[in-house]
Amino acid sequence: MDLEDKIRGMLFGLALGDALGGPLEFMKEEDIRWQFGIVEDMIGGGWLKLEPGETTDDTAMTLCVVKGIMENKEEPIDAIGKYFMEWYASEPKDIGMGTRHALEAYQVHRNWIKAGEAAHTASGGRSAGNGALMRCAPVAYFYRDDYEKMIAVTKAQSQMTHIDPLGIEACCINNHIVWELLQGKALEEGVQTALEKYDIQGRYRDCIERTVQYQQLNPSGFAVDTLRCSLYALMNTGDFYDAVVTAVNMGGDADTIGAVTGAIAGVHYGYAALPAIWVYQLKDFHEIDALCEAIMD
Repeated sequence: MDLEDKIRGMLFGLALGDALGGPLEFMKEEDIRWQFGIVEDMIGGGWLKLEPGETTDDTAMTLCVVKGIMENKEEPIDAIGKYFMEWYASEPKDIGMGTRHALEAYQVHRNWIKAGEAAHTASGGRSAGNGALMRCAPVAYFYRDDYEKMIAVTKAQSQMTHIDPLGIEACCINNHIVWELLQGKALEEGVQTALEKYDIQGRYRDCIERTVQYQQLNPSGFAVDTLRCSLYALMNTGDFYDAVVTAVNMGGDADTIGAVTGAIAGVHYGYAALPAIWVYQLKDFHEIDALCEAIMD
């Protein structure tokens, strides 16, 4: 599998998880099962009234991260922020509360550190939402030859909107896994080394040990919960399709759990493993395809 297959797998995989999970956001698992059985098609709908294949802020902000790094790889934060603000000005359908606080604060302070601090204060000191986790995976690709720089940018892009250490820890675990996959390592090895390096408190240990029960997972918007759900879906399935379907049918913050799972699974299994019927239903297909071409160029 070459690098193009992996970056396409990452970006399209993230968008597929987002679009598949978007209509299920805020639903309980039992309500999903009662209404749909198992969701494995692009159904659209949900509280955002999405069209089948339409993505949310997860994909939009991820593409902002990609564009910002491509514009200024050495010092990407201001460039990423520029694209965040352009997206914000477009009046998107959905934007997380913590992210909204940060973008509004940036308009006042014109400084991303102060914006992140203001959002943290506005959240009552609980800014470990999954809004930075959902968008961080491309950082691992662009800095795949410099691990320390990769981690520094991973942390910095989180601090723009989510400065809580638990959220930053989740981003580091996520991107360590992606980085290891880009080095050709196996998924389980990548998860194992990520947890050894960053999971000091053992919040994710039962995921790699496969001792966590499905009923113990909480598909909330808390970054730790989101990553735990994604790790469960990744470690207990054998292909991209099953991983993403498992992730989104948990309900809760289904679009982000799907996006995080889809990005990692996309790198692991590659673009060729993504269900073509899903890929060509994506409303963002042409934009993501063109961006992948630009990355490879």
